Amino acid sequence: MDKRDDDTYFHDHYENGRESSDVLVAAPPVSRPRGDHRERREAIAAAAAQLIATRGLEQVTLRSVAAEGPPGMERLHAVVTAVLPVDRDRRTLWRLLMAFLGNAVATPALRRVQERRMGRWYDLYRYTLAPLRDVGAIPGDADIARMGKALALFVEGMSIHVVMTSPTASAAWQEAFAREQVRRLVTG
Repeated sequence: MDKRDDDTYFHDHYENGRESSDVLVAAPPVSRPRGDHRERREAIAAAAAQLIATRGLEQVTLRSVAAEGPPGMERLHAVVTAVLPVDRDRRTLWRLLMAFLGNAVATPALRRVQERRMGRWYDLYRYTLAPLRDVGAIPGDADIARMGKALALFVEGMSIHVVMTSPTASAAWQEAFAREQVRRLVTG
């Protein structure tokens, strides 16, 4: 796996029907959220961010994030915004990740770690998207694997951009921009 690029990993992992059973679990039923949606979304995003901050992205399972998340598109938005560099702690985590990414270019062992990390992100987004397709919130013929990869790449790209070139970007701006882009990615 040393010499495989992300597209090869992605193709082998998803398009050939193999899935990572240790991270992909059955999706819970999607129900209509009740109550204050913003408050609920913020609570779930904070809980997901806390899980990532305390356990690290490599240790957070889909089950633990899903258990914290609201249903439907709100779950997708919560998962996306939970890892954005909206506060000092998450900006620090992104700086650390970027340092590892730089070293991974020339270090095969670190590259494999990054490939696994991105595979987990693809799984996370794919897992979050599948119930949306099942209930008609996104087109029934949507390519969930491709859409999951697009979301993961968007989040990583936006986060790197914010840390590197827009360190004063507010949490509100990041969340609003992410919401708009996620909507475009999943609904067209």
